[in-house]
Amino acid sequence: MKKVSLIALLALMMISFQGIAQEGSSVIIRITTSVSDRISSEILTVDSEGNTYKTPLKTTEVNNYNIHQEYNTILIQKELNKWLSQGYKIVSTVSEKERETMIILTRE
Repeated sequence: MKKVSLIALLALMMISFQGIAQEGSSVIIRITTSVSDRISSEILTVDSEGNTYKTPLKTTEVNNYNIHQEYNTILIQKELNKWLSQGYKIVSTVSEKERETMIILTRE
């Protein structure tokens, strides 16, 4: 069930992204947070040229939860500010159970 909802979410995001891409340049930022070492916590950014950039985030642990959350939030803010300062605007944000977040930014 979880895989089906994630696949449906990604399909809707891709359809939405195709419409946005025709309007101007777009950027997708996907944020994955994890409480396990099996899945890496990271920011994956795809720029308007299709280039991908990964920024590792700290895996949240119970004993370091606040410190890691602060660190990760600062990195996410820096990534968003980088694109917002270049004239991009957030046009869509979708979250999947607070562990996966996808943000689409566009600039006309």
